[in-house]
Amino acid sequence: MELDDLVIETALLIIPLAVFFLLVDRKRIKELYPTGLWAASFAMFTDHIGGELVLWQYSTRLLISHIYPPMDIIIMPVQSMLLVQFLPPTGFKRLFLVVALSGINTISEFLLMYYTPIVTYPKWSAVSSFIVYIVFYFLTIRLHQWYTSGKALKKM
Repeated sequence: MELDDLVIETALLIIPLAVFFLLVDRKRIKELYPTGLWAASFAMFTDHIGGELVLWQYSTRLLISHIYPPMDIIIMPVQSMLLVQFLPPTGFKRLFLVVALSGINTISEFLLMYYTPIVTYPKWSAVSSFIVYIVFYFLTIRLHQWYTSGKALKKM
């Protein structure tokens, strides 16, 4: 791994955490953690499946599985927790936020693929990423709504 790649990966670990700790509502942190755990689990699962199917490949394999720790363990959980914390009350604003966040992630993936050797996409496209991000964020919102409604805590 070259120094430039190491700097990028380190920044991808530190910057999202710094943003999270600056913006998070500490009173709601217990409410937000399940959303972060869901995001990390979903990201690791899809990363593993995508790696096994060779939809994308990472230049270095840090762990036994095909996961990319900065994205799976830091960025996706941070984005998801901040998304539900700042979730607008109206449908159009929610849609706009989800589409904007999905677009930012898709563009970031493209830039990471184009300008660094960290990841390549032999059988994957930006459109596919964009759609998966939109589905992921809407599932995240629904899961958070279910969890915070109290239904998740009731005895069956």
